[in-house]
Amino acid sequence: MRPYDAILLNIRASGESAVGRTVLQKLIYLQSSLGIKIEATYIPHYYGPYSKDVAIALADLVAFDYVDEKRSREALGYAYTLTHDGEGIADDAEKENKEQFEKIEEIVSKCRNCLMPGPMSYAAKVHYILSVDPTFRPEDVADMFGWKMDDRKVHTGQELLKRLGLDKHKRV
Repeated sequence: MRPYDAILLNIRASGESAVGRTVLQKLIYLQSSLGIKIEATYIPHYYGPYSKDVAIALADLVAFDYVDEKRSREALGYAYTLTHDGEGIADDAEKENKEQFEKIEEIVSKCRNCLMPGPMSYAAKVHYILSVDPTFRPEDVADMFGWKMDDRKVHTGQELLKRLGLDKHKRV
């Protein structure tokens, strides 16, 4: 699946909850880890695994007026929703990726009460660290990636990974 489709489908699946840039990045990363084939590569970044492919696709979707970008005071970032034209493009993406969209909806539903940058970043960071080496203790090696992770953040991330079934997947 192209990152464009993954973004549109994640925004659609989030429903009334406008999702932000970091949340989209982490949702798509975790979905890739759960078997949804998304054409994106990831590198460690400040808020966890980051994909330039996803960032470019999101910027394009905003520029083409398929996705509305609003500054969010609460989240201190941006919030994204589909525009009228974006709904039409998302319809096409949903038809082309029916099975994947069902999985995306399920994953977004499991994350519903934590679609915020903090918890999503913690989960993605913990998963990324364990995908490098499952014997690592995330709180001990997070600095290796430039991440500050205390026991509370690691626990929050592990809880979300458990809810998603990613606690059993030690390697990507």
